[in-house]
Amino acid sequence: MLALGNGTGAFARGMMPWELYEDAATGSAAGSLGAYLVKRGKLGAGHTLQVSQGVEMGRPSEIEVEVSQTGKKLTPRVSGAAVKVFEGLIRT
Repeated sequence: MLALGNGTGAFARGMMPWELYEDAATGSAAGSLGAYLVKRGKLGAGHTLQVSQGVEMGRPSEIEVEVSQTGKKLTPRVSGAAVKVFEGLIRT
């Protein structure tokens, strides 16, 4: 779901394709969204897009996206703060 207010903010949900899991903050999707909006003329290159996600699951996140443009090349920069929720080790 995407809802643009004044052109600088979006509300998003990151549903996983299995069971009932949801991602609280999807940086790769937020960057892609920013680049898409710049390409479609809905967001100016160099402007900041605020993406809110994870609200419904009780883990609200705020992701900032700024997209630079050189010719036809769009480069999104994603930023925000993070907290460790869990960690693990994979042994092979």
